[in-house]
Amino acid sequence: MKHPPIPSRDLGGKFTLNNPDDSTPITEMFELDHGLLMITEKCTYRVQVADQIDPDRKNPALPPNFQQKLFDYGTKSDLLCRTLLQAKVMFRKEFQSVNINRAMQLSFDALGDLVSMYEATQAFKSAERAAIEKAETLERKDASQTIPAVGNVRGSCKTFVQKADHFAASLLD
Repeated sequence: MKHPPIPSRDLGGKFTLNNPDDSTPITEMFELDHGLLMITEKCTYRVQVADQIDPDRKNPALPPNFQQKLFDYGTKSDLLCRTLLQAKVMFRKEFQSVNINRAMQLSFDALGDLVSMYEATQAFKSAERAAIEKAETLERKDASQTIPAVGNVRGSCKTFVQKADHFAASLLD
């Protein structure tokens, strides 16, 4: 008697985090937002199994798991350690009477806003450095002074302040 093939998601197996830029070991792992967060020294990833994506099993061709790099910040990052990993220690059912899953999700959202703020700051600083270097290399042809300028400063500041507001809202929640 011939049996139908076993779907790949029903077979045992293993996987690796597919990021050639990150060969560091997984140092933290916990469930969050219908997936598993895996944190290495350099990066943070979300891994979901096929049954989380297709619980009705309508697509038997799905691979057993899906992985996505979320942040270029891992356990070597103060930003991640002082937010998400500190929340993981602080929000435990043994210590708190709050909804732990919601608190962890809000902490994760706050981390996302902090990462956006940090990256916006770094992008602005880089643009500022480039403008200063360009102004310094200009040949002076007369007695005028060229002042370095970065375009769309208002937009950069607005982005930063909006992310700071989102972070504050996550903290209040």
